[in-house]
Amino acid sequence: MFLSLPIFAQRVVVVHSVWSSPGSISIMNASPPFTLRNGIEPHGSTLNKVLYSSGYLYTVSSGNGKIYILQDDNHPFLVDSITLNPSSNPYSAVINNNKILISLWASDSVVLYDLTTKGMVWGLRVWRSPQYVGFNGGYFYAISTGYRRDSFRTDTSTLYKIDTLGNIVDSLKFGINLLSMEFYGTDTAFVSGGDWFDATTQRIYLISTNPLTVLDSIPTPQNIGFLKYVNTDTLLALGYSFAGYFIPSSRAFIPLPLGSYYGFSEGEVYNERIFILAAGDYTSNGNIIVFNRNTNSIEHTATVDVGPISITLSPNTLSSKEYVYKSPENIKAVYDITGRRVVKPASVGVYFVVGDNGRVKKVIKR
Repeated sequence: MFLSLPIFAQRVVVVHSVWSSPGSISIMNASPPFTLRNGIEPHGSTLNKVLYSSGYLYTVSSGNGKIYILQDDNHPFLVDSITLNPSSNPYSAVINNNKILISLWASDSVVLYDLTTKGMVWGLRVWRSPQYVGFNGGYFYAISTGYRRDSFRTDTSTLYKIDTLGNIVDSLKFGINLLSMEFYGTDTAFVSGGDWFDATTQRIYLISTNPLTVLDSIPTPQNIGFLKYVNTDTLLALGYSFAGYFIPSSRAFIPLPLGSYYGFSEGEVYNERIFILAAGDYTSNGNIIVFNRNTNSIEHTATVDVGPISITLSPNTLSSKEYVYKSPENIKAVYDITGRRVVKPASVGVYFVVGDNGRVKKVIKR
């Protein structure tokens, strides 16, 4: 029972993007009764992304060029930050091996920082206006949208494959204004985007990642800015006014019955539920939509602060029955938050410990 991901990751964490203003955090339980807390720790300026890693939350602040680091607690709180060029407009980020790769939209570059020293490891100049960054199979991936900031026009995009030392090992120029990428299998991925007003450019591409090659191109209902793996034949596909499934085997799009909600930005998958952010017009309160895949219907909606923009899963934090990891005595097995058994816990992180009596305790090793 203790070997599957959903048992360990039990909250969704959302950051809110308010133009040129601090953004807050919302936290909601990922299972009924979906307890919600809004307005937590406002910080930064025009937040764009939230990530979870080893007991900490990382937020990307586009408005003032910073990465904020928060202790992931019952009430997350700021503990540190990484200062970038204030005019670089950091857009997104990905974490691997205690390092964070950040796309700098206004500086046409990506930079890698060490999360321990807070120092830059390397930086790369890339094609115009990079947004998406990811990591898979030992390599970083970055997409430059090609967006022309001087004339406010979209253009051809470029996908980069980058090794951990900062060397570009492959690149591929294709598509228009590509915004999202989701890995699908060992050497394939889907990439989506397009011009907002030109339907002929709005497409999802199946690509090979070794080497980078376009394998197929499928028209989309609109500009799809977010893709998320759901299962072996389903991806969640989100556009500003479209939320649905993309079925790779049939190349079909199936809209989700979400009523009049719009302003979709990101989503997370947990058990049979999909958590979808609906910001509307970004001037009034937004919503977290809990969509149940088993019933194919909305199970719950939660009203949150203005501008929900990014969401991540997070394990529950310490309660009176949870302990700080001190020694391996009387321990039968240890699992990380993905449900994988570990021989020796890393230096920091959240773990689940099975004792000789069969009971499970969640511990945080700091």
